[in-house]
Amino acid sequence: MIFFKKLFFNLRFLPIDIILFLRGIKIIIPDDLFLLEKIFKLRKEVYEEKGYRSFENGCEFWQDEYDNKAINVGAFKNGEAMGAVRIIFRCNPGFPVENYFNIKEKIPENCAEISKLVVKNGSRGGKRSILIGLMKKALDLSFKKSLDHWIFFMPKGLSDSFRKMNINFEEMEIYPDTEEEIYNKKEMEGYFKQDIKPYTLSLKNLI
Repeated sequence: MIFFKKLFFNLRFLPIDIILFLRGIKIIIPDDLFLLEKIFKLRKEVYEEKGYRSFENGCEFWQDEYDNKAINVGAFKNGEAMGAVRIIFRCNPGFPVENYFNIKEKIPENCAEISKLVVKNGSRGGKRSILIGLMKKALDLSFKKSLDHWIFFMPKGLSDSFRKMNINFEEMEIYPDTEEEIYNKKEMEGYFKQDIKPYTLSLKNLI
């Protein structure tokens, strides 16, 4: 039964796989620093371009301490990074979401955090094939790791987009921000001007 559920799940994304193939875009987990640096560079470019945060002059890449505890997934075309997302596994001192939100509920034990979802300018719009391809790859990896849940803080508009694809993130309950969380949000003040909320997703409900 599980086999057929996973088969049906993959068939749902077959049109996206075909679109990406025809566009010459490959969704991969980079295995060398050269490709990882392209992801970090794209991440910085997108956040800067959209005014989510500023960077020091001369800063070419954006990576943080969580990248050492994460798997980065990239969409590449002719060696150029077109999109990326990362999966952060449970670690000490915790998940990035806990730096920005005072979450009421207990975070599920067997989960990972999805973050830094970016798509290159000029590649957005349409059926969002790159975004969906990245998320499918992240889901495939999560199933292989036997994860039960994702957590993901994102704009409400993105959550609504996922809902249209029958990927139903549920908003997490939060307390008012502490002084520390208010301070942490100032680093990405432009990003948090949006309606950003933390969400959880039950992976078992997807198959």
